[in-house]
Amino acid sequence: MGVERIWEYIFDLVANRKHKKRKQLNTVSLKVGMDCEGCQQKVKNALSSLKGVKTVDVDWMQQKAIVTGYVDAKKVVKRVETTGKKVEAWPYVPYT
Repeated sequence: MGVERIWEYIFDLVANRKHKKRKQLNTVSLKVGMDCEGCQQKVKNALSSLKGVKTVDVDWMQQKAIVTGYVDAKKVVKRVETTGKKVEAWPYVPYT
């Protein structure tokens, strides 16, 4: 019995390596503090270089960035933070 369980365990390990879980296609919307078109380009370049990104739409007038692709929202936020811009999740509710 012990040897059979060991073989099952090894088989499960090998089988799980072959069938990696695929990431889901996500759309991440962010509010990014941008002042000009230069800021917009800086954010767009940072997001475009992120692995798994399919499309990036940045509008500095609305201070909004939309990223579509096989990405994690936390990684997208961290990438925008590397540009030095303030970033928040999009359905932005201002404090009163």
